[in-house]
Amino acid sequence: MHLRINDFWHDVCLDTDQLNHARTTNLSDQFLEFFLPGQSPRLAALREEVGRINVAHKNHRVVRSVLLVGERGTGKSQLAEVIAAHLYWLRNYPDGSREQEWRQWPLKKLGVFAQMRRQTLTALPDELAESALFGHKKGAYTGAYVDRDGAFKSSGDVDLLLDEVGDATPVIQAKLLEVLETGLFRPLGAKWEERPIDTQVRVLAATNRNLVADTVAMRFRADLLDRLTTFVIALPPLRESREQIPVILEAILLLWAAKFGLESAPEVGASDRDFVLNQYEWPGNIRELEHAVTAWFVWSNTRSLRELVVENAQRLQQGAIVDAPDAEVGLRKMIHNHLTLVSQGAAQPYDSFGAFRGKYGDVGVEVLDELNRTASIDLASLFACSAASVQSQLSGWRASRGTVRRPRRSRRA
Repeated sequence: MHLRINDFWHDVCLDTDQLNHARTTNLSDQFLEFFLPGQSPRLAALREEVGRINVAHKNHRVVRSVLLVGERGTGKSQLAEVIAAHLYWLRNYPDGSREQEWRQWPLKKLGVFAQMRRQTLTALPDELAESALFGHKKGAYTGAYVDRDGAFKSSGDVDLLLDEVGDATPVIQAKLLEVLETGLFRPLGAKWEERPIDTQVRVLAATNRNLVADTVAMRFRADLLDRLTTFVIALPPLRESREQIPVILEAILLLWAAKFGLESAPEVGASDRDFVLNQYEWPGNIRELEHAVTAWFVWSNTRSLRELVVENAQRLQQGAIVDAPDAEVGLRKMIHNHLTLVSQGAAQPYDSFGAFRGKYGDVGVEVLDELNRTASIDLASLFACSAASVQSQLSGWRASRGTVRRPRRSRRA
């Protein structure tokens, strides 16, 4: 295997320990490059972050927690699995041996091989959440017939993924703060004279919430946020990191080609590739891209990726439900998002101004008027009829409401 330190002079000058360290470090790089592939600066920086955090924790056990933040579908839990698997690799493959073994680990099950534990904190009653995390004693609550160990109970070092940590209740937040501060915890229902249990668990916490805003709104404890943010890894949305899309797309194509028993991944046509890489905003990020490719395989490539994505977007808009009391705010946001999709060619344009107004009413026209007035979206991209006709009808609508405005020049003018 090719090593970075590979010329004779360096081999002579380095002692055995140094050379073994160099080999292991190089193989560690290969591990991260294999499971976090790509040549973009962001991915290179991400690999270095993961490598440094894990090496420091392996040698000194100094990383009590890592917080992973990003929009839905950006791959936070998958990155947690890579982080856990890399630390497991460092601990169990210190000489870099059995390369062919770890290269066979499936990406979607890295956490299984790394013995990573996982607990989602959404919509769990306090007693069940506390029992799942810290265990309980017999009789602690109705149905607790025997003692049970929780996720923080460990005889050795292990990673625990706390998914949706921003949804933890105040009670669970207080318990997490205690264990992160002291490294000690008590099972639910434990007596005070019982010794607290020492945990060797490292926490990988993930959320798509803005925890800083949640602390200001008193929904999340500021002191717990302080404990979670020693190391923060932010995953950008695909629309802000388009250089990663080709690598992600290729990995997904290879994954599904294997699942469908194909010897190689099928080619994505030029039009579809341009849509995926350059045109669509991917609000659902990596997850949405993977689902689109899955549907493409199911249709045996008889339908385009673009067609399938647009169809899904339209069906989601048709099925959108807006709840009171924020009905109008939610409706405005939904209309704005759909108009953005239409302007990007990811949804069908409206036949006429009348058809648009008939569907969304005056609220929709207000959103359209605002976008037109600020030149945020070109009218010509939204309607099958002429932009001048829509502009004229918008002016008439304003006049009928007594709000005459001078629209800005269309961006295509």
